[in-house]
Amino acid sequence: MEVTGPCVVGIDEAGRGPVLGPMVYGAAVCEVDKQDCLRDLGCDDSKAMSEQDREAVRDRMRDSGLVRVYTKVLQAEELSRCMLRKRPYNLNAISHDTAAGLVRQILKDGTDIEHLYVDTVGIPERYEAWLRKEFPGIKAITVAKKADSTYAIVGAASIFAKTLRDHILRFWDSPDLDPELRGNYGSGYPGDPATISWLKRAVDPHFGFPGLVRFSWSTSKNVLDATGAVQVAFEEEDSEENQSNILNHFKRKTGKEELPKYFMDRRLCEESNFL
Repeated sequence: MEVTGPCVVGIDEAGRGPVLGPMVYGAAVCEVDKQDCLRDLGCDDSKAMSEQDREAVRDRMRDSGLVRVYTKVLQAEELSRCMLRKRPYNLNAISHDTAAGLVRQILKDGTDIEHLYVDTVGIPERYEAWLRKEFPGIKAITVAKKADSTYAIVGAASIFAKTLRDHILRFWDSPDLDPELRGNYGSGYPGDPATISWLKRAVDPHFGFPGLVRFSWSTSKNVLDATGAVQVAFEEEDSEENQSNILNHFKRKTGKEELPKYFMDRRLCEESNFL
């Protein structure tokens, strides 16, 4: 889609609540004077539509040339690592930062955003105030509950996010996964008996779950505990601060000092005499 004038942008996500699969963020961009056509294409809350209807509306939007789409996929392993690290990066913060990242990419592409609409995560007023501070150049910003059913442009974003997530789940596979477990995991939501059954059958006593599972969800933690599986720890990515701390372990020390927890947990010790 070639943008020639001021635009409206809608942002929404799919897969925030499930214990299985990625969380997908979508952003839809449409010129202001063409946004009324989105309702004619069927844009609405993706959750209120059947899978077949969602895909049909998505295809109509693609064929119309009215909408430019941006997406960001946050895999289950990434969510687990962020939420289980020493300084937890909670789901609200992840969601806010992901949405802001999409807005930055849209602006970087030269789009003139006249109005930004976002389906809220957390308290709408606080989220909106934060976005206004982050993007003072955007003329109007609206953050609201149920924005996907209120604003067609957000409905468009929700449809693209949901259909992409559905596609990822449908074709997800792992070479080490038991063939009987492939594709039989239900909706992925904690309240789905089929999903719980799949989790209980998929758990490994030593390695936990396949990469499709969010270890940070209480549902998966409960299954691990109930089956006596080994607790899984996610290592943090190295930052400049972490690297500086690591280098400190190689400095000469005076007196007897207790080793850091990282070394103690792995039964590592210091050694100064080498043959």
